Amino acid sequence: MEKGITFLLVTVTIFVVIYFTYKIIKNFNSQKIIDELYASRRRDKIFVMRVLDAAYGRNKVIKNPTFPVRTRNGFAKSAKCDVIMVSRAGITVISILPCKGKLNNPLSEDWQVLDKYGNVFTYENPFSKNQYVIEVLKRILRNDGFINIAFHSLVVLSDGSAVIPRYTYGDMCSEKNMLDEIRNINLDRQLKFAEVKDVTTTIKRSMILAHRNKQLASAEEGQDKSK
Repeated sequence: MEKGITFLLVTVTIFVVIYFTYKIIKNFNSQKIIDELYASRRRDKIFVMRVLDAAYGRNKVIKNPTFPVRTRNGFAKSAKCDVIMVSRAGITVISILPCKGKLNNPLSEDWQVLDKYGNVFTYENPFSKNQYVIEVLKRILRNDGFINIAFHSLVVLSDGSAVIPRYTYGDMCSEKNMLDEIRNINLDRQLKFAEVKDVTTTIKRSMILAHRNKQLASAEEGQDKSK
């Protein structure tokens, strides 16, 4: 009996050591990739997405999601953003703004950037875009029985050192402190691990539906033109 208990304890200890060793090596490799990315000069959407992939894994970082918006009269404007992350803290919707110059960023209007050459570029308000995605996701998840899920919105300036924003907000950050902001969000614990997986599955299934709807719409448009 004692030998059996001793064997069990030794086996459990070995598995625990292997697990934590794996986690340490994985975190070390992830941090190495992150350090290499930040050491490079690149600062754009792809850069931000690669940092998120390295920090959290590609399975947890849903890039460029598009969701169908069905109305009584057909389909409305699809909901799109740059990144969605599902964690135990809930769902974080991220918009990435790759710009350089003086940024006029009102809370509820389009944003404009004045670059060093005097050119003005207009961007859809990322907070409004995130909120639209959140409202669409709430309806999608509600249909699958997920209610009262916490949502978080984050706007990331991909090259914060090259941007002078007119206004600062608590849910807007640069690429330099992006990971710290996400870690703070993830301190909360709303969902169980199984729920995180189920919510992610629902979101990805809705993305596939959006892709199929786009293909059907393109096919129907092609048929109309051929007539």
